[in-house]
Amino acid sequence: MARIARALLALAPLALISTTALAQTDEPEAAFALPRLGQPVAAAPEALVTFYFEPSAGVEYNDNVFRAVDGAEQDDFLFVLAPAARLALTGDDMRGEIALGAEIGRHADLSQNDYEDFDIRGRAVWSREAHTTLRMDGRFRYDHSAINETEGEIARRADEVTRFFEAEGGLEGERRFDGWFLGVEGGLGLVFFEDITSTTAGPSIFNGDRDRAEAEAGFSAGIEVGGGFVAFGEALARHIGYFQEIEGRDFARTSDGGDLLVGARYGERDDALFAELALGVHYRDYAAGALDDIVFPGLRAEARYRTLDERLRLRGRAATGIRDSDLANASGYRSARLGLDASYEALPPLTLFAGFDVEWRDFATGFGAADRTDVLATAEAGARYMVYEPGYVELKVRYQDRSSDEPDARFDALRASFSVGAAF
Repeated sequence: MARIARALLALAPLALISTTALAQTDEPEAAFALPRLGQPVAAAPEALVTFYFEPSAGVEYNDNVFRAVDGAEQDDFLFVLAPAARLALTGDDMRGEIALGAEIGRHADLSQNDYEDFDIRGRAVWSREAHTTLRMDGRFRYDHSAINETEGEIARRADEVTRFFEAEGGLEGERRFDGWFLGVEGGLGLVFFEDITSTTAGPSIFNGDRDRAEAEAGFSAGIEVGGGFVAFGEALARHIGYFQEIEGRDFARTSDGGDLLVGARYGERDDALFAELALGVHYRDYAAGALDDIVFPGLRAEARYRTLDERLRLRGRAATGIRDSDLANASGYRSARLGLDASYEALPPLTLFAGFDVEWRDFATGFGAADRTDVLATAEAGARYMVYEPGYVELKVRYQDRSSDEPDARFDALRASFSVGAAF
């Protein structure tokens, strides 16, 4: 932990930012989704505080809990309780929200995979005269479960028991001038794993700590080119420190990288029609010479559409990037991803939704690792029915398939869930 302590001191300026908010992340996924706050905030005559309570509960059947290869699958039922609450504040030139959520999962047979996940998120937007905007984000998460962080996902397994802490936050500012704008951003992320026990290789192995500290800073600029289009450029630099302790032995590694993108967009994400395309490059330099550095073409594309009555919503997205294969270890992979999703309000109380996502992953080699390429495909469909004004029932089916050069990494899984919830 001494190495991490020194890393935190080095990141102290960004840590000051994170006391009020933490950097933005695309990786979701607690018991609730925090709504995106808009661009310049409409002024309110006086401060308004609103409290929301959003509990839900459900049951899910999974025919391959451990995402094992054919012939080694184990199925089970999972019972989930997920209370959540939000506190929203709106006032002159500002809007803020704090959201608290929990997810408690209990398995019918594989009780070693039971888990508790607690999540706190905050977001605030301050806008002055529609030309200066300041955004702050923060998140803290605690997970006590049997988990295995692999390939950028959480896969709960029977051979590991972990306490998992995560905190992240960031600050973003934008200044608009006559026909152009400038923006800056910064963030800090921390991950702590404790009490990791593995029995995969026979005797139990105790890993005292597996920690990670990440800092990033970026700059953006854009200009209005007419017809609702904006041309922009973005640059982001990132430093990550990794620390691991195995039976009293310390291992530390670092990586540096960044993204450089230029592109154009039409409209804003909250508009009925929005489109964006950006091209550039992603780069990751691993200080440990045994792991290959990664350079990868950059792409970010997104299109959104909704009808005037807001009953039909469509979204398509494509992106490339460099992601960590393990949240607390210095290894990564090139990622190219394509996704489509849609929702349709068939009747006033009934909403249908469906989505498809496919990701190509090419892993960096080193530390004795073999060359490996995966393709992960996910399809999902479901329906939500509003039983009465605050309450709903939801049915969802999800199928996932992973092909891989490594035979042991191949799997397919079908999950079906039924849940009930409300929003007060």
